[in-house]
Amino acid sequence: MIIETNLYFISLELDLIVFSNELEEGPQSETTTSEINRLKQRQVNQKIKIRVTGLKAEKVADDRDAILAKDCRLHNKCGTILILGLTNSGKKTLLNTLKENKFDKYTSNLSCDFEELIIGKMKFTIIDLDHGGRLWKDHIPSADAIIFLVDSTDSIRFHKAKEAFDLLLNDKQILNKPLVIIGTESDLPTGLHEEDLSEELGVTYNTSKQATYGHLSNLKLYLSNMKDMASFRCAFRFISTFLKET
Repeated sequence: MIIETNLYFISLELDLIVFSNELEEGPQSETTTSEINRLKQRQVNQKIKIRVTGLKAEKVADDRDAILAKDCRLHNKCGTILILGLTNSGKKTLLNTLKENKFDKYTSNLSCDFEELIIGKMKFTIIDLDHGGRLWKDHIPSADAIIFLVDSTDSIRFHKAKEAFDLLLNDKQILNKPLVIIGTESDLPTGLHEEDLSEELGVTYNTSKQATYGHLSNLKLYLSNMKDMASFRCAFRFISTFLKET
């Protein structure tokens, strides 16, 4: 983008030089003067657009840092959070929120099974369990915490979500790592409540959002409607207690 912009400016400057040379060689016409003024204005407008784009990018970065600092308590933390889930479970919506501080539904890309985002000293790794195969197993050792997303309205695939969840919980590498389950789309009429979702996944749940599964105890379960960050804030706050400070 920077290279293309620089080439654009070079092209404009060359055009201006050509017209300047024409002025030196002969009398100035109204057409020539008008064209030079038009090119100069185009150059000014382009610089303004680039500056505005830069300011918007800075604002996005500031907002994103503010989310981590004010709401998620991750601004002074360092670590890696692994985000897992089936296709269309809300992984990319969460990642998009962290990237842009927006709450728009992120369009699923079936060819994208892995993505990483680094904010400050925090790294967020997202893996699609439908298309990433056993890729998640390679990232468990380096993960300091895990978020498992489930579409609470997708009753047809609850069994598949449970199979993936069981594989995760039976992996010895997750011992002592905090694990948060987030049921997405809970604002829809077909969305499950916490008790029903925990039953589908085979975990024990209580009203303090605490969940247990066999010998694992660092589990939390929240519901999210994807229109606000409340559940994600709670999840990150819980996770932050296990992370190192910078």
